[in-house]
Amino acid sequence: MSAYFERLDHAAFRATSAVQGAWNTAEQHVAPALGLVTHAIEQDRDARRVDDLRVARLSFDILGTLPIDVVEIEVRVVRAGRTIELVEGTLSHDGRAAVLRAWLLAPSDTASIAGSHFPSIPAPDRLEPWDAEGLWPGEFVRTVDARRAEAAPGRARFWLRPRVPLLENEPVSSTAGALSILDIANGITPLHPPTSVGFPNLDTTVHLFTEPRGEWLGFDTTVTFGPGDIGVVVCGKRRAFVERSDGAFLEEVRKYYVALDVVADLRSVSHEPIKLAVFDFGDAATSIAPALSSIAETDQVVVSGPHWVDVMARGANKGVALSALQEELGVTREQTAAFGDYLNDLEMLEAAGLSFAMENAHPDITLAARFQAPHHEAGGVITVLSEILSL
Repeated sequence: MSAYFERLDHAAFRATSAVQGAWNTAEQHVAPALGLVTHAIEQDRDARRVDDLRVARLSFDILGTLPIDVVEIEVRVVRAGRTIELVEGTLSHDGRAAVLRAWLLAPSDTASIAGSHFPSIPAPDRLEPWDAEGLWPGEFVRTVDARRAEAAPGRARFWLRPRVPLLENEPVSSTAGALSILDIANGITPLHPPTSVGFPNLDTTVHLFTEPRGEWLGFDTTVTFGPGDIGVVVCGKRRAFVERSDGAFLEEVRKYYVALDVVADLRSVSHEPIKLAVFDFGDAATSIAPALSSIAETDQVVVSGPHWVDVMARGANKGVALSALQEELGVTREQTAAFGDYLNDLEMLEAAGLSFAMENAHPDITLAARFQAPHHEAGGVITVLSEILSL
């Protein structure tokens, strides 16, 4: 491999095997892509301006995974100015994208006030070489030289240097070159092994005090995980499977899954999965659901509770199941009552002539249902069925 990307024309680039990711070796590691978008923004600036406007802050939003394939870049000026500009660059493949917003500022002499309390990092030749062998798969991490002093998992100082250029036979700035390896930082000193915890980035923000200099880029890194976390349930036809065995997570899962097995690795489950259920101790609608948006084109992603998101095949829902049951039993839609409280119940309510939203239901369910039932904690379903059946 000779570079991370090969230029095809002014806006198209082919990713090489050097960008092979660590979370999924069929996808790009996003770090070189971020460097490439930075390079495109700088080229656009140079084509439009003759002054010395410099990149000062970069904010990346990673909206989906990228295959190791051809990507296209589009650059536009969001806010033009004489001394300050806001420019946006979008790198995409088949609708999946990484978006960079960069503030460009006119430089000024601040040498008289320059200073910082950040501690210095020992020079690269004073730190031990480190490699990712046995920790991270993928080719990208093997294209970077690393020298590291790790105080503890999740706390280290280290230097990184790419072994291959961003583009073949095309000069790039020190800023674009540095950005091409920046997003590897938390993987050099993981707080927990990546085999037990997933922590792919959704965004990256960079503030530049000055333009990077030299071939090495230094890092003083602390990795922190907050208390809001997730767990995954693989649902088969007769059993469900989880990896997490902590009491708080299992207490939530066992509310819905009676036949539940805790396994060492979900990838080893031989049962055919019919659904993945993702539990978030925080708000599933604002955290997990957006994170799974990149697969919504091929799979069905539904918020099924305040803390739950379901991932299923397209066309699989409770409404289809209810219609099949009606046909099997010879029951009409008008003879069917259904009760729902969350978004995974929408199709089921549409398939029932008597559709009830629980008092505690999601607002969209309340709008979709013909009637309302009391709160589920007040026995709402039993109350309504007793009235219907005159019990």
